[in-house]
Amino acid sequence: MRAHQRAHRQVTRVEYALPQEAASAGRARRLTSAFLTRSRGHLTEVDAERVDDATLIVSELVTNATQHGRSPCRLRLEVSDHHVTVEVHDANPEGPR
Repeated sequence: MRAHQRAHRQVTRVEYALPQEAASAGRARRLTSAFLTRSRGHLTEVDAERVDDATLIVSELVTNATQHGRSPCRLRLEVSDHHVTVEVHDANPEGPR
């Protein structure tokens, strides 16, 4: 008989609501940097290069969402064992071109 052991993926998530204004991109950068540099103990630490990359990506996505999204946007960040996931959602029914 073989025992199957499933690896448990440790995940930390956070979501922020951001208003439709130019200052939201700067706020999103600060929130992203703070979230990714926070100590998580059992999770792999996020290195400085990934923090910089994620912060730049968040800035671009939030800027786009606030300029073209026609609504406030949501920023969702997730850190797992070896991944950083960034999502930005707005209410614009049209897809990006």
